[in-house]
Amino acid sequence: MSHFIRDGSKYFVQSDRAIDIKNSLPVGTYVVKESMTHGIYLEEIESFKLPEKLYGSTNKNEQRILKTYQDRHHSTGCLFVGEKGSGKTLLSKVLANEGDKLGYPTIIVNSPFEGDAFNQLIQNISQHCIVLFDEFEKVYAEDEDQIRILTLLDGVYSSKKLFLFTCNDKYSINSYMLNRPGRIYYMLEFEGLEEEFIREYCQDNLNDKEQIDSIINVSTLFYHFNFDMLQNLIEEMNRYDEPASES
Repeated sequence: MSHFIRDGSKYFVQSDRAIDIKNSLPVGTYVVKESMTHGIYLEEIESFKLPEKLYGSTNKNEQRILKTYQDRHHSTGCLFVGEKGSGKTLLSKVLANEGDKLGYPTIIVNSPFEGDAFNQLIQNISQHCIVLFDEFEKVYAEDEDQIRILTLLDGVYSSKKLFLFTCNDKYSINSYMLNRPGRIYYMLEFEGLEEEFIREYCQDNLNDKEQIDSIINVSTLFYHFNFDMLQNLIEEMNRYDEPASES
């Protein structure tokens, strides 16, 4: 049997097998797309994969953010700042993963969508969900583009969302988003790996545990000591059985 789907003054023919109407967005991970025929829509993609073990304060931050979001009566915005490998994207993925367990779908915005059609798409999702703007200052490179999405954060819409923004440079973020807890409630700066993270990771992966302090000492020499640096330093130390300073 065929169905005739109306879109304004247009009608589109679809078969029974092509139509699957849901009352809510199923739990999963989606990316915002746009086409000439369908306008702005969501496309389901594979959910994030996490490492087997999380180190440092990742779990503590995730639990705090989700509890705050659940306690508040309106949307909550979070800005995670730091260079690549510092942990900001990992925290976003952990939040999305925990959101799955709570029944929250995750929507990824990786193109500079803004305006009524985009706002309406987000608004029409009346259930709890996570909206992730990854590398925000690169995707929304123009200041005007950043300003146009502020209405999503201002509580104008009745639906409640957890908005996550990651960026490398906080000075590229529009000033109207900063120091406005009604828009961005939490701003976390990832300034390299914390000592707790390094020690935990070394306990699991470094052959000579007596060299952990030497890795801590070397990490202080860098303005931002990231996960890639730690991982490769330990690999080199294990391979040649030498202290961190020599590697």
